[in-house]
Amino acid sequence: MPPLSDSAIRQLKPTDKPRKVTDAGGLYVEVFPNGSKLWRLKYRFNGKEKRLALGRFPNVGVKEARRRQFVAKEALSAGRDPAKAHVTGPDTATGLTLAHCCTEWMKQLRKRATPGYCAKTQMRLDKYLLPALGHMPVQAITPQHILGVARMAETTGFADTAHRVVSLAGQIMRWIPIEYSTPILDATAGLHRVLAP
Repeated sequence: MPPLSDSAIRQLKPTDKPRKVTDAGGLYVEVFPNGSKLWRLKYRFNGKEKRLALGRFPNVGVKEARRRQFVAKEALSAGRDPAKAHVTGPDTATGLTLAHCCTEWMKQLRKRATPGYCAKTQMRLDKYLLPALGHMPVQAITPQHILGVARMAETTGFADTAHRVVSLAGQIMRWIPIEYSTPILDATAGLHRVLAP
């Protein structure tokens, strides 16, 4: 199979199961049933096979994916695990804030969701999450931070608002590692159980 190109990746159609389309040297694109396409690199470190997310297409094109692959291979040659070597560049910096991530996440949401849904989502971000946590580096956000915001939402008298805020934060927290190849804690895990039903 010839090496991938941006135009060839755009033409890849989703199926009912995730599928892999290889490039070279362990680099491949994983195509998901919802149509999203994620760059991954398969490699071995200390005798174990591992996979590294290199970013989402088309935000990361073929040229940038191969650059990140090269950086990862350089890390391997130096005896370092690419998953811990920040091979994707400045996007993985510890200063990446929740406000920045929310802005980028909303850009993607607007491509697939209705204007009304996007407006409600932005309202919850602006009213609850961003005033309290927008300035924080995403790696520093803990369950206690999210719970504090949810408790504040509970004071509105609508328990479902708190649950919606937690669910929204969870969507963004789980999106960040895929988009930025930055391992972070999903600070929302288990929080629904401690909120009023």
